[in-house]
Amino acid sequence: MIKERNKELFFYLELILIFFFLERIFGRFLLYRAAEGIRPLLPYSPGFFAAVLIILYIFIRKRNLLNIFNFNFNFNIKILIPFIILFLFYFLSILISYFMILKYDYIIPQRTTLYLVTVIILGPIAEEILYRGLILKFLTFKLNNIFSILISSFLFSIFHQTEGYSYITIFLVGAMLGILYLKTENMIPSIILHILFNAATIMFGNIVLFNMEVFEKHINDNKYFLILTIFFLLCYILNMILIVVKFIKIEIKKKVESC
Repeated sequence: MIKERNKELFFYLELILIFFFLERIFGRFLLYRAAEGIRPLLPYSPGFFAAVLIILYIFIRKRNLLNIFNFNFNFNIKILIPFIILFLFYFLSILISYFMILKYDYIIPQRTTLYLVTVIILGPIAEEILYRGLILKFLTFKLNNIFSILISSFLFSIFHQTEGYSYITIFLVGAMLGILYLKTENMIPSIILHILFNAATIMFGNIVLFNMEVFEKHINDNKYFLILTIFFLLCYILNMILIVVKFIKIEIKKKVESC
């Protein structure tokens, strides 16, 4: 039993190392070969190519792909309700800010279809395969679920190569995705939620951030927008806290029962 568990542990470690190696190779290749027009896709496309090759590698090794990544469309919808509510609060907060910006003649950055598909769909699939399907699952072999989520979420945030408070935001989203993955024991819900967060952020959130001068220049004209935005952000944070507290309580209860 221990021998089999160690074999599984090393197999996941092997997949993680291969994934990072392939991602670096694809990243280097695209960096030097890519035309200027597709360079904005570089942070996302190497990971997707690496994920595809990892899946092929698992087939070559004759391992069960569904067991490794827990791909299953049959899951309990009730588990998703707190996470759907979480997303709705996030979406409403940035949507209200977006409509506030539309009142003024600010340039909204245009996104190509290829960019949107890569960032909204391919990126989340690759990241869920790596951070939840491989790293988080690997960590749970040796650590409890809480520490596994903390470490995998930390890695998820630092490898995004962002700046400022965005690290905290990405860490928290990573923690939510990790909790969802462990609660459902299924990667499909976390992929869907990740896609929704990316879609909302890219389509509306980045536009709002791009026009942060609106808040500074017209803040007195938009008090109601600002109040609503803050309200939904507070609801988002509160809902996140409730999800974390409930998860920790369940983990503590499991540990007590196993003693």
